[in-house]
Amino acid sequence: TEGRLRAFRFGVPIGYGTTLSAGLFPYSEVHFDLADSARVDALVYDRSIRGSGGIRSISLEAGKRLGERLLLGISVHHIFGSIEETYSRNFRNPSLNDTRDVWTRSHEGWQIGAGAVYRIGARWSLGGVYTAKANLHRTTTTETVLGAKREQRTKIALPASVALGIAVQGTQRLVLHADFKITFSKDLDEEEARRSALDLSVGMEVLPARDPTDPYYRRMPLRLGFRWRRLPYRTGPKAEGVDEASVGCGFGLPLVENRGMVDVSFEMGQRGRLSRNGAEEVFYRQTVSFSGWEKWFRRKGK
Repeated sequence: TEGRLRAFRFGVPIGYGTTLSAGLFPYSEVHFDLADSARVDALVYDRSIRGSGGIRSISLEAGKRLGERLLLGISVHHIFGSIEETYSRNFRNPSLNDTRDVWTRSHEGWQIGAGAVYRIGARWSLGGVYTAKANLHRTTTTETVLGAKREQRTKIALPASVALGIAVQGTQRLVLHADFKITFSKDLDEEEARRSALDLSVGMEVLPARDPTDPYYRRMPLRLGFRWRRLPYRTGPKAEGVDEASVGCGFGLPLVENRGMVDVSFEMGQRGRLSRNGAEEVFYRQTVSFSGWEKWFRRKGK
């Protein structure tokens, strides 16, 4: 399976110490194609399951600086999107008709969050974010090979979460950070979510030089990180929990006069274990992002 995730955010200052931004972010993306052979009594058929689509959110965010040490923020997300799954059976016996069923699940709802960052001193900063539980309206449309169509409306929930982070600037050229997040998936009624999910990541960034007159390669930030996740799902012969671990590295390409940055990262990880969960997945993720056009406004003295 492979797919592309796209995110976008644009922010502007609307006053001294106040910013407003809007963005489009993927909440989940689905893109897979599974195929195998099965037997029911004497009937042998090839079956395939294909999934596509995803859930996204349009966000509106506001941030406010209070004093020299405290930053506050709030966000409102409109969540929407559809996921389609196609289940096909192709019988080896030509006298039998093949089947094809399609499930389309459409979602819509709202979610809010709030956060704060406090700078303890010249080198240390602490941050926290709370995202509230969101109730989504789900419409499931089922269509069979015979043309029959059925629609069902239900409500599902996206879990609440709490995230904490700490960052320290060891020197002018080194920054270390650690983030921890807990998602309360066990509070949901969804059958597949049976435990709270945990997410722990640590990373570092090294900037060899800061002077604009230094050679270009010395002004490229270098990054290294590690991530461990406890997913909410359980699977395998003994319904063991699924974990995920990954390591990533990357670098930044500063633009002319440091007016922006193109960031590139590479990540490799493993989700699940064959001996524990009955299946495992090795994944590779490449990320390219751009940030720029930043300008800091200061009040002019009279």
